[in-house]
Amino acid sequence: MSTKVSGAASALSLNQSVYRALSSLDLSHADATTRYDVQRQMLEFRLAGVDKNDADRTRLKELNEKLTEEQSMFDRNLSDDQTVVEVADASQLDGLPQDYLANHRAGKDGKIHITTNYPDYYYPALTYVKSEELRRRLFLAFNNRAYPKNRGVLLDSGYTPKSTAFGS
Repeated sequence: MSTKVSGAASALSLNQSVYRALSSLDLSHADATTRYDVQRQMLEFRLAGVDKNDADRTRLKELNEKLTEEQSMFDRNLSDDQTVVEVADASQLDGLPQDYLANHRAGKDGKIHITTNYPDYYYPALTYVKSEELRRRLFLAFNNRAYPKNRGVLLDSGYTPKSTAFGS
């Protein structure tokens, strides 16, 4: 759906008929807010490239579609990646509320597993864990989600990273 919405927004922002209709409005009797809103919208149309020639507008539309596709893939990779941080020593969980601890008991391997999913990571794990070492491991695991998949997405888009992964 994001792709469809973005495509519609791009088509609208490059639509010269809409741009001409807006620019032909008589704003001489409009209030300041209305004048500002129309001027702002006109600026956004120009920044999108509505005033460019047909070939340039077509290329801008293609680039917007490619950007949306790559952004969707990047975001999908992030949401699909559930990295797990293993905790061998339960004392590293000091500071966490009892209900969290009750829902994160040691598995068959004797380790407690904390995922990088939001309910595990942000609240309360990263917020209340007293262990600096565990907070660091959680932080790095969260910020390296979808690596190396998203590195490929970025490289395919022409982006050149300064390092191979966050924290490396």
